[in-house]
Amino acid sequence: MSRRKRVALVATAAKRTGIRTFEDSKKKAYVSGGAGPGNPTSVAPLALNMMAGTHYKVVSGYKGTGETYQALERGEVDIAATSWLACGTIGSTAAPR
Repeated sequence: MSRRKRVALVATAAKRTGIRTFEDSKKKAYVSGGAGPGNPTSVAPLALNMMAGTHYKVVSGYKGTGETYQALERGEVDIAATSWLACGTIGSTAAPR
């Protein structure tokens, strides 16, 4: 039998998007980087779409959480999202601390 776990989801928006609040992130579609099915970078934005009303489109192909946050810095994606637990593995200046 499996147990459900509570997981805190974190999304960081590029300054150029104009997002200042979570409500702002629901107003239009944004591109989020992902590392593929099952990875927090892909699961988090899709979960936020289902549970919170965002419209994130996940572009997969990044190698992990750190690489998706680097893509955010490079301007390749608008949003980088992951689980709070994964934030400790990110080597990016855009990552939440």
